[in-house]
Amino acid sequence: MTTRSDELLQIFEEYDASAAKKLKTDGPKKKSLWEEDFEVKWPAMPVNAVGAKRVSDLLECKPNKLPGPDFEMPMFDREQSWPEYVQVHIPSPDEADIEHYVMPIEAAYWVCYALRVNKPFFCSGVKGCGKSTLPKRICALLNWPFIRKQSAKDLDSSEFFGQWKAEEGNTVFVPGDLPQAAVMGAVFLIDEISNLPPELHPALHQVAEKGGRIYLNSQAGDVETKIVELAETFRLGASDNTRGQGDSRGHYSGTDVMNSATMDRFRVMVVMDYMDRKLEKKVLKNTVPGVTDLLADKMLNVAARVRAAYSAGDLSDTLSMRPLIEWAEKAILTHDIMGSLTMTMLNKIESESERKEIESYVQASFGGLLNEK
Repeated sequence: MTTRSDELLQIFEEYDASAAKKLKTDGPKKKSLWEEDFEVKWPAMPVNAVGAKRVSDLLECKPNKLPGPDFEMPMFDREQSWPEYVQVHIPSPDEADIEHYVMPIEAAYWVCYALRVNKPFFCSGVKGCGKSTLPKRICALLNWPFIRKQSAKDLDSSEFFGQWKAEEGNTVFVPGDLPQAAVMGAVFLIDEISNLPPELHPALHQVAEKGGRIYLNSQAGDVETKIVELAETFRLGASDNTRGQGDSRGHYSGTDVMNSATMDRFRVMVVMDYMDRKLEKKVLKNTVPGVTDLLADKMLNVAARVRAAYSAGDLSDTLSMRPLIEWAEKAILTHDIMGSLTMTMLNKIESESERKEIESYVQASFGGLLNEK
């Protein structure tokens, strides 16, 4: 005979079993950093783009090799997308300084990101690592105008923003490089920006801000005539060797600590180092015809030891990709390994002990091959 107590017990057991099953099936809701239903929306493509290309295709790598999700970059047509006066500023992929350059995936990904979402970017790293070559190469592949402005201590605001000049008996205002690049929609790279006079840094603040514009203080007229609106495709970039922190070792003479407020406005900070050995070997062989695998390996062995000693403060100079290519070019023509390095690098080093140290690296790497002609 089933009692009321037995019936209640059965109900509770069934309830507990159902609750346990639901808990096991659904479980407690796992917390996530991201909203489940949030749809990521990239900015619209520029109106003068003729197509799109995924970053993985641009960098010639598989999507899983990228540091983040794959996305599309705008593709432009040299003639359809740009007026004739702008076309001359579009770099060609076969230009000597970028033809054989191999883009490092992570750095290139973030420069592409900055260009895609219109964020000012800053590339910093050791000399010869490709800080200014990287954005130029990307622009060449996309047919995007690229202007590289070299910094110097004697530059003043007129170089950037414009000045009054006498032309044919009249005084006219001639816009500087920055407003010209802004109007044409180019990628404007301020190279070695920490060499700029510090008083110029704040002048870049407005153009580097979201929804920025350029204000021409020297232009005559009312406020509206002094304002330059930025073209949809205008992008601002900078590069230097010191992350905007200046140089305390004397290797990059003339650099200053940059205004912190200026650095804040560069939203994407890309720090670059030398390419990995495999890529450097590829660049060396592609750039200098006649370089064998053996020669490239021996030279890269020397470069690795020089760079390590430089980083440790034991040498005053390093062997970046630029002199490495120059060393290889001389060696191919003369078959003189040590003499080629001497003319490329060693004669620039004042300390005899440092020169002897580097020579010992060459001896250790090449051994008896040094005498091979």
